[in-house]
Amino acid sequence: MGNIRNALRTDMEKKLPGKLLKILKNKKLYKSLLIMEIILILIYLILMYLANNYVINMTPSVKLGVYKIHKIKENEEIRRGELIIYEIPEQMQKLSTLKGTKIPSMKPVAAFYGDTIEIKNSRIYINGEDYGKIVENSKLPKFNGELKEDEVLTLSKVENTFDGRYYGGIKKEKIKWKAELVYEIRKQ
Repeated sequence: MGNIRNALRTDMEKKLPGKLLKILKNKKLYKSLLIMEIILILIYLILMYLANNYVINMTPSVKLGVYKIHKIKENEEIRRGELIIYEIPEQMQKLSTLKGTKIPSMKPVAAFYGDTIEIKNSRIYINGEDYGKIVENSKLPKFNGELKEDEVLTLSKVENTFDGRYYGGIKKEKIKWKAELVYEIRKQ
């Protein structure tokens, strides 16, 4: 048995460069490298968890910050004011500031089918509440103020936001996640 180990060790010594072989023989250094490898794997796993459960919003249409996200369950209720993450309708993506990307939009829910949606004097109102100005621009589509039963309207009260005031309702099936602010980034 000892001869086989010696033969394997001699064969390994021939194939490995001298410095690498010294590292492997140095038990303290070998332990340090092993611990470093375990730490790097743990860091990777933590980053993967964070990437799948949190997003950072850097657009001014909702508060700048870190948001915890979760997938919407099949029959989960969506409430007014909740932040949802969804895909902008494909024909509208070319009008977004994020042209050519598949980055979803995060906006608060403002209206449902049956709510009173009024557009007057270039402003949009939901059940009498003013949600702000609608920019008049020939390149931007105009929302007709009507929602279908399977749609929600997302609106931000921040000026010049590209949201439902232009592209209208979002099909509930296009809503991917809900988001909740966990840390607000304040501008200095």
